[in-house]
Amino acid sequence: RAGAARALRQLAEEIELAQRPLAPRALFNDSEEAQEQLDTAFDAIMRESRNSLEQAKEAIIEFVATQWRHQCLEDVPELLAGVRGSFALAGLHRAAAVLAACENYVRTDLLEERKIPAWQLLDTLADAIASVDYYLERLSEDADAECESILAVAEQSVTVLISTPSTTVAPPPVSARRSTATTPCSA
Repeated sequence: RAGAARALRQLAEEIELAQRPLAPRALFNDSEEAQEQLDTAFDAIMRESRNSLEQAKEAIIEFVATQWRHQCLEDVPELLAGVRGSFALAGLHRAAAVLAACENYVRTDLLEERKIPAWQLLDTLADAIASVDYYLERLSEDADAECESILAVAEQSVTVLISTPSTTVAPPPVSARRSTATTPCSA
């Protein structure tokens, strides 16, 4: 009973504290501190985005190396969507649009429809992702650098990717033919 009373008093104190107005607290002392915080956040976004893009590129390489095991690509749409969301927050809308097209291609053509594209299309997909990665690298090194031409290359790759039909459908996965088979890309 004493423990319940103590817990009740503690809960009442926490509720009272939560209802008190908070003293105003400045997020930043001055514009220099604000800029430093924004730069730190932007650098963290760039670093994490580049890591996710690297994982996506590795998954595409693994897809080819395993002779079209689509399981290798299962995380790619989510990786690209995460980077795309970060780009939207950072105001990098053109780069986000490139990744949206890549994400859609992987999700629809490669995962849902289980297509095996010509190697040129996979090369084009890799070019688009690599161009966005290079764009991030340049922005990380120099925020004022002229990077629009890099995005233009990525956009051209996406245009080719979208406009080129990919009609080859993959054979059933090895696991469907032999239930005991294991794949290097299985989760």
